[in-house]
Amino acid sequence: MRIERAAFALLLLGAGACRETPLPAVETGRVSRARADAGRSLLALSPSESRAGEAFHPQPDGRSGLAVVGTGFTPDDVVLWDGRPLPTTFAHSRLLTATVPREWLASPRRLEVSVESPSDPSRRLSAPFVLRPPG
Repeated sequence: MRIERAAFALLLLGAGACRETPLPAVETGRVSRARADAGRSLLALSPSESRAGEAFHPQPDGRSGLAVVGTGFTPDDVVLWDGRPLPTTFAHSRLLTATVPREWLASPRRLEVSVESPSDPSRRLSAPFVLRPPG
């Protein structure tokens, strides 16, 4: 799957540009490392921004593909797009992929992408995602 390869490449290169901050990790213009505890973190999103109305990592069904790189992920984790659950695939303890419906990309805004464990919502990890104006 194309998303998984891109995310693993990002993981192998490291998240050196990311910096560790307390939850929630919400910064303008870049992804920051969000750490809930010593064994679980959100290191990067691929992509971390896009233009409103445009698909990113286009999938065959018309949705956009999002890769979430971190540590300590489990098969039960769910990726949330501004609080709304996305179809999530567990690829590895360091990689989750999700698909975003095209209609959720319609308008420019700053939103939050989170990873949540349904068994323990207090372990939520978050990072910003920016939908820039078209053009």
